[in-house]
Amino acid sequence: MTTVDWKALKRKARRQDTPPERRLELAHFSPDLARAQNTPPDVLATLAQHPDLRVRLALASNPRTPSALLAAFCRSSDMELLVAVAGNKSTPPTELETLAQHRNARIQGQLASNPSTPLDVLTIIASRSGNLTIQGLKSSSNTVTTPHVPTSTKRSQTSSKAWPSAN
Repeated sequence: MTTVDWKALKRKARRQDTPPERRLELAHFSPDLARAQNTPPDVLATLAQHPDLRVRLALASNPRTPSALLAAFCRSSDMELLVAVAGNKSTPPTELETLAQHRNARIQGQLASNPSTPLDVLTIIASRSGNLTIQGLKSSSNTVTTPHVPTSTKRSQTSSKAWPSAN
């Protein structure tokens, strides 16, 4: 009986000097190749046709996956694939807008947490969800905040310091 060293195969798949043909062969053993940041775009494109959904899900989550492949995944009927694409920071804004039309809560959740989701897409999501606000959707990098503007210039009752006089 032959034993397979899966860890060695995964390491080989991740190595940059592994020929693309060998990477494709190794992809049948694990979706790690589709996740790898150093997998060439042509290999990623070939992996997009892989019959194993795990490989396509890994591709949909990989920020190095070409935008054309991510756009193609957006036309899928597989909800898991759509959720993965919605969370990918490299998904083109037009595709994120298309995904916002889905009423699936997981897709909307991924869009809301994706740092690349445009404000207009967040607005679409927020308008559909009664308990979400724009501020609740995004991290601090894209959070819409309204600056506090004081309504009065009176001295605070708790302050013991006087306002400087205008001369």
